[in-house]
Amino acid sequence: MTILYVTVGMATALGMLLQYLTLPPLDQIQTNLQGLLTSTQVYQGWVQSGSAAAVVFDVLYRAFWFTANLRLDYPTRAGILLAPLSIWVGGLLRWVTFAIFGEYFGRKLGGQAPRRAFWGSLAVANAPQLFYLLTIVPGMIVPSSLVTGWMLLTTYQAMRVTFPALSWRRSLAAQFLMFAVNYLFIVLAFVLGILLGVAVYQRAF
Repeated sequence: MTILYVTVGMATALGMLLQYLTLPPLDQIQTNLQGLLTSTQVYQGWVQSGSAAAVVFDVLYRAFWFTANLRLDYPTRAGILLAPLSIWVGGLLRWVTFAIFGEYFGRKLGGQAPRRAFWGSLAVANAPQLFYLLTIVPGMIVPSSLVTGWMLLTTYQAMRVTFPALSWRRSLAAQFLMFAVNYLFIVLAFVLGILLGVAVYQRAF
């Protein structure tokens, strides 16, 4: 699993780097265009008269470029450097948590298999992640829905192979519970993190 996610992470980072080098510098375009627009007589008239239109223009202009950066998925230096680490850590955490919950519910619903047998099957089920190697090509986008959908099928197959005694309905139920409980814990961790942050802030101030 480490080899898989490190390989995908390095390919993703290299693709982001090539995209960063070949795309026009958006921050420079934003600055130059802002200089041209703010030097017009209309904008200068707004500033001299103290009109709120100048403030509204500045806010809308920044909001436009903020949205453009999000929509274009423009790579940043920090994103390029952190891509391998984030993909590796995130992938391993998902694999471990899914393996724990999947094996638990598979056994609870009547499945029988050697201990941690599902871990190996689930590792093979992560093979569709290799599609992200295509992102090494600048501008190439691999739909996450395609990879996710394929992994749902491979995960179901991993459940069936590991616990052959389970019917297809019980296999689907175990897979659904595996995903549901995993994401429930993520939501709870997020909420508890916010509450903890608020409590610490209130104590400090």
